[in-house]
Amino acid sequence: MITSNQQYYLFFFFLFWVLPAAVLAQSNLQVSDFNGDGHPDTLRWEYSGGSGFGGRQIELAPGNGDEPIVLNTFGSFGQMLRLIEIPGRLQVPSARGFREAMASVLVAGEEMREQPDPSLRWLLSAFRGAPRRVSGRQFIWVQPSSLQWEPLPVILPEAYALQLEAPVFAE
Repeated sequence: MITSNQQYYLFFFFLFWVLPAAVLAQSNLQVSDFNGDGHPDTLRWEYSGGSGFGGRQIELAPGNGDEPIVLNTFGSFGQMLRLIEIPGRLQVPSARGFREAMASVLVAGEEMREQPDPSLRWLLSAFRGAPRRVSGRQFIWVQPSSLQWEPLPVILPEAYALQLEAPVFAE
């Protein structure tokens, strides 16, 4: 028999542990013929997160039995920049339907822009800098010295998505 104190603890366990876990882990499913080959494909995605880390895992299982394609956006909430590499299988013209279906989940709720804002453009240029050997270290990214500071008011950027063409990183 459960005493009133045990009920009290059970209630708090449910309220503060089980309920938030159920809310933070969201799973979704969509079945459709995304690539038009006559076979129903399955798109699954779930969001999972905690106090400082989270993201979506997206899996597309082609209806023809090919291996599933998996993307994820997991990372720290403190990240300023998150790059998600699109697998080669999604970059071929015949995978356009798959790419569009996965992109709709990948950037859901975020503005899609054509060009990066100046701050992001500067960060991306650092990734494109050439890696060079430095004594005592394996490699270091060398930032190009093309930065020009403009004395304008600081404007905090909103979150947005941007499609970049390869190579993003130095080869």
